[in-house]
Amino acid sequence: AGLEVRFLMLAGAEKLDPDLLFLERGLAAYEEVKRGALTAMQFAKQAYLPDPAKASFNERMNAVRGLVALVVALLARANFNAGWCAWKLNKIADALPWFRQAAALAKDPAIAAEALFKVGDAGFALGQFADALIVFESLVKEFPDCWVVGEAQGRRGDCQFTLGRFEDAVTSYRKALDTAQDG
Repeated sequence: AGLEVRFLMLAGAEKLDPDLLFLERGLAAYEEVKRGALTAMQFAKQAYLPDPAKASFNERMNAVRGLVALVVALLARANFNAGWCAWKLNKIADALPWFRQAAALAKDPAIAAEALFKVGDAGFALGQFADALIVFESLVKEFPDCWVVGEAQGRRGDCQFTLGRFEDAVTSYRKALDTAQDG
C-alpha cells in the first residue's frame, strides 16, 4: 500500500484552483482534472521544459541537468531520512550506510554537513571512536561555517577524550565553546 501524489493540471490553465473549479462545474470537472494530473517527475519535466518541441539543444540539456540535480537532491534527502528512521528505531548500524550515502550525494552543504555529523555520531554510538574522530575532523575542515561545526567540535572532543587524548580533547572543547560564543 503506497501513496501516489499527483499534480492537478487542466489543459490550457496556468493555475488550477480545484475548489473554484468544482464550485463552477461540479463533480464532472473531476474527470477532466484527473486526466490531466501529472506525476511528480512529469510535473518537474514540464516545469523545466514547458515546450520540448520548440526547445533548443542547450535548453533541453539545461533541463536534463536541472532534473538530474533535483533527483540527486531527493536521493540525498531520502537517504538521510532513512538513516534518521533507523536511528530512531535504535538501529544505529543500519543508519550508518544511509547517512554515508546522504553525505556523498548531497550538493547542499548544510545537508552534507548534517549527514556527515550523523555518520560521526553513529560511529561514536557504535564505539568506533577513531573512525568517528576522523569524520568530525573532516566535517570541521570541509564545512567551517556550517551551524553544526560547534557541535562537531564537542563530539570531536568526546572522541579524543574516550581515546585518552586528553590534551587534544581540551583543545576541541575550547573550540566548541568559542564557536558557541561566536554564534
